[in-house]
Amino acid sequence: MHPENFAKPNPTPWAIGFILFVYFIGAATTKDYADMKGDAAYGARTLPVVLGVRRSAWVISPFFVVPFLFIPLFIKWNLLIPSTLWLTIFALWGLYIAWLILRNPQSLELEGNHPSWKHMYLLTMVTQLGFLVSYIIGMG
Repeated sequence: MHPENFAKPNPTPWAIGFILFVYFIGAATTKDYADMKGDAAYGARTLPVVLGVRRSAWVISPFFVVPFLFIPLFIKWNLLIPSTLWLTIFALWGLYIAWLILRNPQSLELEGNHPSWKHMYLLTMVTQLGFLVSYIIGMG
């Protein structure tokens, strides 16, 4: 098969995936807090074990905000379509999640669900739906 027969790869799924990947770096780490005692006892070097609760909470907090700030840049680079720009406002929801974590980081160590987790899951779903709606509207 000749190279001219191959379609040009679409960068959009990679851009959306990158945004969610960066977001999940912070979100996935929050589950490590409840396991700190066991992780430390068995030598697992998770971020909360290595840095402690407060410092690691400060390290992960930007991961709830920064991914949404990539959207205007990705639009400029033609990786996303302009109708996705409104999703940048989700950085404010990410800021709220970071605030929930930073106001009492020690509460992440509890076995029960932390109040921020509900928002993390909701923001993930709403972001995916937001991209879907943006592309339906923007491509129509």
